[in-house]
Amino acid sequence: MEYPVTLECKLVQMQETSSGYRIVGEIVNTLIDESVLDEQGKVDVTKLGAVVYDHFNSGYYAIGQKIGQAWSIGKEYI
Repeated sequence: MEYPVTLECKLVQMQETSSGYRIVGEIVNTLIDESVLDEQGKVDVTKLGAVVYDHFNSGYYAIGQKIGQAWSIGKEYI
């Protein structure tokens, strides 16, 4: 499968900003290839081969290493 995770969206709003356009959409369907699922049927990001783009440094970065658990990693600082 060329795209292991696909989000099908419906256009809700198109907003013109000083730097271009902001597109607001509503997810209406999700397609996920079984090859990127874990034993519980959830997406395993280490199997995705996903990348993110850093606009400020014009770089692409691979995603995959978990660095902490959401909603609990920062509790020690509260």
